[in-house]
Amino acid sequence: MRAPWALASVVYLLLALALTWPLALSLGSALPGYPNVDALDTVGLRGLFLRLIADPAALPMTDGVYFPVGYPALWLMPNVVDHLLGAPFAALLPFPLSDNLFWLVVLTGNGLAGHRLGQQLGGDHRAGFVVGVAWAVAEPTLREVNLHHAPQSIAWFAPLYLGAMWRVFTAGRLHDGAWAGLWIALAGLTYWYNAIFLAIGTAAFAAWGLTTNPAARRPFLLAVLVACLVALPGMAPWLTHLDALPLADPSVSPAPLNMREALEPVPEALRFVVEHSGDPADLLRAAPLDRSNRISWPLLALALWGLWRGETPRGARLGLLLCALTGAVMSLGPYLKWGEDPVALGDTLIALPFRAFGQAHPFFARLTWPRALGAAHPAGAGGLGRPQPTTADLRGGDRRRGVLALGQRAAPDDLSAGP
Repeated sequence: MRAPWALASVVYLLLALALTWPLALSLGSALPGYPNVDALDTVGLRGLFLRLIADPAALPMTDGVYFPVGYPALWLMPNVVDHLLGAPFAALLPFPLSDNLFWLVVLTGNGLAGHRLGQQLGGDHRAGFVVGVAWAVAEPTLREVNLHHAPQSIAWFAPLYLGAMWRVFTAGRLHDGAWAGLWIALAGLTYWYNAIFLAIGTAAFAAWGLTTNPAARRPFLLAVLVACLVALPGMAPWLTHLDALPLADPSVSPAPLNMREALEPVPEALRFVVEHSGDPADLLRAAPLDRSNRISWPLLALALWGLWRGETPRGARLGLLLCALTGAVMSLGPYLKWGEDPVALGDTLIALPFRAFGQAHPFFARLTWPRALGAAHPAGAGGLGRPQPTTADLRGGDRRRGVLALGQRAAPDDLSAGP
């Protein structure tokens, strides 16, 4: 059992090295992605986090900002899982070697998480590699690595959550519900958008599971309970003081980077959101690189083959397909765009589901990055073929596998080492 996973770890590490090539030749002098202000922010906060935890009595203050007065820098870190993961590297190794090893661990972990989903759904490691590679190279994830967005890049928990929920709906076991709750809670603590996206994206899948298997209801409720218990300690301080956070103040709407006549019909509070939304063609192209959600055509063909040939129950296939489609539609933002400008019928903009989502609650109105919902493309992947091996499968009597993923691809040069 250990040997295949050791091999898988090596394979995904080699894949991470290939995706970031030629970074491996300059681990001590370069970083993945390209130079941008977010990369500087990530690097600076990782070092600042070490100063914060070195003096826990002063939290959330640190004199590492605005010395000697100090600043409550912890409030700039609503998600600290990436900082906790990166802290040992930053404490023990020189920069940038510490950051580069952190990124290789993140990319390798993404592949292993997808591999676990494929192995569970398809019954063997061959199926694991299909889903693992598709998830590791999914463009919505690699786009965030390219931008140096650490919380968004740690994409470990979505496939683990989906696999656990599949077991909840097919086996109805309580411990699977506990695992599902843990994974979605960790997804939210890593990047709080993730928990929201997973819940929205898998809603149809959950509806299928709960209606077809009444035994799944208790483990599903346990998943909700565990998710709340695990996430609440980390989320409560932010939820109770949300209006006090500068980045979440509803009275301050971020201004568009390039205000122009085409954006004037858009409500002022949504102009920044629309500017950072995609248009339908973004699903087919790798640019602009800060919001690309390009679909891999070979994997799309594989997904369609799985929908046609797969033996997954029809309701489950529909739920998983809707998960992928949800990501595609929601990543387009509140209004339909073509190119960089919103599309209007006369004087009326064409509203999309993301607009209704933002109007449902002020909390959702603060979600200003529709592009991140593109992660539901590969997350909505999974067992569109044979989800559970039969006894004959385990004996090798029927080796067909329909496991596949609606993943995306990012070219290796997207993640080449920067200067």
